[in-house]
Amino acid sequence: MTAGMPGIAVSKSSVIRGSDFVVTVTGEPRKEYHLSVREVDGLGPGEHPEIAPGQVGVTNNTGSAVTVTTNAAGTRSVQFDTNQSTGERRFTIRVEDPVNPDVFDEAEVLVERGAVTVVASGTGFYYIGDEIVFSGTNTDNDVTYLFLTGPNLPPNGIGFEDLRKGILSAGVQTGNESTFTRVDVDTDDTWTYRWNTSLLYTRILDAGGYTVYALSEPRARNALNGAPYSTTSIQLRAPSVEATANAVVAKGDDLVITGTATGDPANVRVWIFGENYYRFQQPAPVGSDGTFEYIIPFEDTMVMQTGRYDVVVQHPYDDAFDVRVSGTTLMGNDITPVNLTALQPHEAADALIAALDSQFIDTYTNFTFIVEEPRVLIDPIGEQATGSTFTVAGTTNLAAGNLLSVEVIPVAGPVDNSTDAGTVAVVKGDGLNRWSFEVDATGFRPGQYTVTVESIRTAAIQTATFTVIGSRESPLSGDNLTLAPGWNFISIPRPLAAGNDTAAIFSTVDTDGHSVLRYDTAGGAWIALTPSDRLVPLEGIWIYSAGPATVALNFSTALPVSPPERSLAAGWNAVGFPGTSPMTARDALYSVDGQWTILIGFNDGAQAFEAGVVNGGSGQNADTRVVYPGRGYWLYMTGPGTLGVMGV
Repeated sequence: MTAGMPGIAVSKSSVIRGSDFVVTVTGEPRKEYHLSVREVDGLGPGEHPEIAPGQVGVTNNTGSAVTVTTNAAGTRSVQFDTNQSTGERRFTIRVEDPVNPDVFDEAEVLVERGAVTVVASGTGFYYIGDEIVFSGTNTDNDVTYLFLTGPNLPPNGIGFEDLRKGILSAGVQTGNESTFTRVDVDTDDTWTYRWNTSLLYTRILDAGGYTVYALSEPRARNALNGAPYSTTSIQLRAPSVEATANAVVAKGDDLVITGTATGDPANVRVWIFGENYYRFQQPAPVGSDGTFEYIIPFEDTMVMQTGRYDVVVQHPYDDAFDVRVSGTTLMGNDITPVNLTALQPHEAADALIAALDSQFIDTYTNFTFIVEEPRVLIDPIGEQATGSTFTVAGTTNLAAGNLLSVEVIPVAGPVDNSTDAGTVAVVKGDGLNRWSFEVDATGFRPGQYTVTVESIRTAAIQTATFTVIGSRESPLSGDNLTLAPGWNFISIPRPLAAGNDTAAIFSTVDTDGHSVLRYDTAGGAWIALTPSDRLVPLEGIWIYSAGPATVALNFSTALPVSPPERSLAAGWNAVGFPGTSPMTARDALYSVDGQWTILIGFNDGAQAFEAGVVNGGSGQNADTRVVYPGRGYWLYMTGPGTLGVMGV
């Protein structure tokens, strides 16, 4: 630029309309220059960038032309504004010497149209009653205009406010801002609008697909050409309610009604109809996750008559319930009032359902439940053995969590430790719920016993009898092993004489086709004995007998006799104990005290395992319990060890 000639520079080469830009003039100090926007053919008043008023060193402002006086440094900055009316094109800004117009400089700036975006929160699927959040950006204006199109709405769209008021006739009108939903744009060009669909005018919208339009100008759907806009699609569904409860409730139990309600209602209403029990429009608050719960307390069910009860759960559809009661009279929009308590319970429920089925009325769900007298049943118990542990169980129509008192006593009356009692909780079952109680028969004597099971809360009670039989301490009888019908877990108490020390000694036993078995712990496998397999002390043998049987044992008389030993592996081992006299489990297993944890015997009379002996245990699991020669036991080892019984 030649010295003394004016110059011009623009802060931005392009701007979005609605934004401003700054022009800087340079020239001689404190000199006046003429600054203007070159006129563009075809553009009318207000369609060119305009010089902002009230600027220092700027006079004679006509909007598109001013006189600019430079400062002592020979510069002056001037702000230009654009708006929605500014043309979308390139403009030339000119500065010239007013004395000599041929001395000038020019710069260009491109004014562009902005853009509008819109998105909906969530998945795009909503229930009427939900709040839907629309948001987006608008770089073309400081206001975003919204309207909606869809089934049975004006074809050119409708503002959200009109949907709340129920005005559908006109819809939005191009150029009439009041017919649109207006949303202010923040300084960062973003905007947000929250649409609470629960505030819609009654049933004004059908379920279906809708399109939301966001624009920078108030234009209807038929006048979108040339206007920045964006759309997003949503699917509206009718609100719904689901509810359920146990089909049967015992008198004295709570009945819990649970369900879900879509459409974000504050609460649903529960109606109950029965012979001597009515509950009308009871509120059940709906949580943020759409679930609700209503409880009929046990104090109520205790006095309910047995039989059928009808339940209706009412959903308001929008923000108000259309059907209600005043006292006992059913009322609502266009509904003939009816006194519900003057009807039979099922007829009263039908009257409510008929009212709710009316057009433009709340939605609902319904179901029935049965109230029964509480009952507790005991499963067959069968014969049990003294000293054993067994389970008494049964079914009940009482709800899970109810407490039952269980008592086991001899029919002839308690003697010493011949009773057992406790409290158990009912657990959920398939159909009827279940309960169970473990009986410790350690101190029981042979005879008849009574089990009494009683509900702590209700009057339900049940009894049953069973027989306890004696269990043999040892199968040894002199030099014979005596076998009970069924499976027997036995062992050889002393070394057998040569020629009589194999499994051939069992040849006279009717095993009903079953094999005589030993267990290989290391291999984790059962091994069927052959007649030639040797039998040695310290090993447990399983043998089945079709009936009572006796096996003769021919013991060795060879001297000297060394104490028997056997290597045990980690895991379950089938063992026996030598000798002719019982001893405590602690003493019998002294050689593997650091490895054994549990010892379990088998009651051949009851055909059931006994309560386990625990290393260091107490009570029925104490390791001071006695073990017997001739019997077999399961022994669990945490590691390998050598079993050797001293003093035998």
